[in-house]
Amino acid sequence: MDSINRLSAFYDWTLTLADKRVAKWPLIESPLPTIAIVVCYLAFVVYIGPKFMRKRKAMDFGLFLPAYNFALVALNYYILHEVVTGSYRANYSYICTPLRSDSYDPNEMKVANGVWWYYISKIIELCDTVLFTLRKRDRQIT
Repeated sequence: MDSINRLSAFYDWTLTLADKRVAKWPLIESPLPTIAIVVCYLAFVVYIGPKFMRKRKAMDFGLFLPAYNFALVALNYYILHEVVTGSYRANYSYICTPLRSDSYDPNEMKVANGVWWYYISKIIELCDTVLFTLRKRDRQIT
């Protein structure tokens, strides 16, 4: 029981470190949605997907895959643009810049937006493995 109390206290402490400017952004307020996404992802990739595809032909996604890849490239360009322009205009030092969590400067919010989209892009990229599973490209799954 003591370990649960310590874990709860640690969780409460980590919440005090949160950046209040972005605390209400989707998937930021709590780790539970991200944990649920990862659990569903693992369940699909390890168990549900292979079982579902066992007696089926590999799916062909046609033009979806090039469009998906192009969209990810465009998203990553947007992220790069947000972070680089925002940090440059906010006069960030690329060696070390302290967090200014009380500043709602548009350039600092631009950096925060870029970092948030990076986080979202990592969740979107979980679809790569789902697509490998549906295409029966098991050798590409690591």
